[in-house]
Amino acid sequence: MSAAAIVISGMILANQQRRWDQTFEGWICETYPETAHSIQSQKPELRDYYVSVISDIMWKLGHKRTLSDAELTSTSDQLAHLTQAGLKVEWLSSKLERKKREAYLQTKKREACETRILELKQELKKLEIAKSGLKAELKLEKAKLNPRSFRNIWGNCFSCLNT
Repeated sequence: MSAAAIVISGMILANQQRRWDQTFEGWICETYPETAHSIQSQKPELRDYYVSVISDIMWKLGHKRTLSDAELTSTSDQLAHLTQAGLKVEWLSSKLERKKREAYLQTKKREACETRILELKQELKKLEIAKSGLKAELKLEKAKLNPRSFRNIWGNCFSCLNT
């Protein structure tokens, strides 16, 4: 053990890690002792790596925003790797499942909104077609009220040429 290394709950922390990492590792040791024990039983060179991966997973799962499919897949793969290595990280699995559920619901909500937008666009298009037809009908009715309008005079003139 180097002189600058720190020991928290029996876990030797590398001296190059930031203070936040040390606090995080201490939190893991205190909150999830089974995870800390499974990390301690690993080879010393892998401990920092595993804590880093757990930190990365916790950072991703701690976001309030919905995770993308790629992020969920990556996190799931990382968690599977930790589980295969013998680490006790069931508590992370439940957090990941919650995030997956949130992402699924968000996707369904987005799809429903997109479908509704398409329906509204189609309805708007129909209304615009109806509006243009009504505008033409309105012009004809206005022309009937004013038989001396320019359009009516010249329209009548040209209509005789068409026959």
